[in-house]
Amino acid sequence: MSDKTEHAMGEMRYDKSILELMGNTPLVRLNRVASDVPPLVLAKMEMFNPGGS
Repeated sequence: MSDKTEHAMGEMRYDKSILELMGNTPLVRLNRVASDVPPLVLAKMEMFNPGGS
Protein backbone atom coordinates (compact mmCIF):
# COMPACT_ATOMS: atom_id res chain seq x y z
CA MET A 1 0.00 0.00 0.00
CA SER A 2 1.49 3.32 -1.00
CA ASP A 3 1.08 6.55 0.90
CA LYS A 4 1.28 10.20 -0.05
CA THR A 5 2.85 13.10 1.81
CA GLU A 6 3.25 16.80 1.16
CA HIS A 7 6.73 17.92 0.12
CA ALA A 8 8.24 21.30 -0.76
CA MET A 9 7.98 20.32 -4.44
CA GLY A 10 4.36 19.11 -4.10
CA GLU A 11 2.77 15.77 -3.30
CA MET A 12 5.16 12.81 -3.12
CA ARG A 13 4.15 9.12 -3.33
CA TYR A 14 6.14 6.50 -1.48
CA ASP A 15 5.81 2.80 -0.66
CA LYS A 16 6.21 1.30 2.80
CA SER A 17 8.29 -1.65 1.59
CA ILE A 18 10.24 -2.69 -1.50
CA LEU A 19 7.98 -5.76 -1.58
CA GLU A 20 5.08 -3.49 -2.54
CA LEU A 21 6.92 -2.61 -5.76
CA MET A 22 7.30 -6.21 -6.95
CA GLY A 23 4.99 -6.98 -9.85
CA ASN A 24 4.14 -3.33 -10.41
CA THR A 25 6.68 -2.39 -13.08
CA PRO A 26 5.36 0.82 -14.66
CA LEU A 27 4.22 0.94 -18.28
CA VAL A 28 4.66 4.08 -20.38
CA ARG A 29 2.74 4.85 -23.56
CA LEU A 30 5.02 5.48 -26.56
CA ASN A 31 3.26 8.49 -28.07
CA ARG A 32 5.87 9.67 -30.59
CA VAL A 33 7.27 6.30 -31.64
CA ALA A 34 3.92 4.66 -32.37
CA SER A 35 1.65 7.59 -33.16
CA ASP A 36 0.63 6.24 -36.60
CA VAL A 37 -0.30 2.68 -35.61
CA PRO A 38 -3.77 1.66 -34.37
CA PRO A 39 -2.81 -0.49 -31.34
CA LEU A 40 -1.70 1.07 -28.08
CA VAL A 41 2.08 0.59 -27.77
CA LEU A 42 3.59 0.54 -24.26
CA ALA A 43 7.13 0.22 -22.91
CA LYS A 44 7.78 -1.69 -19.70
CA MET A 45 10.14 0.39 -17.53
CA GLU A 46 12.34 -2.36 -16.09
CA MET A 47 14.76 0.19 -14.63
CA PHE A 48 12.09 0.90 -12.00
CA ASN A 49 11.70 -2.80 -11.10
CA PRO A 50 13.52 -3.55 -7.82
CA GLY A 51 13.56 -7.28 -8.58
CA GLY A 52 15.52 -6.78 -11.78
CA SER A 53 13.40 -9.25 -13.74
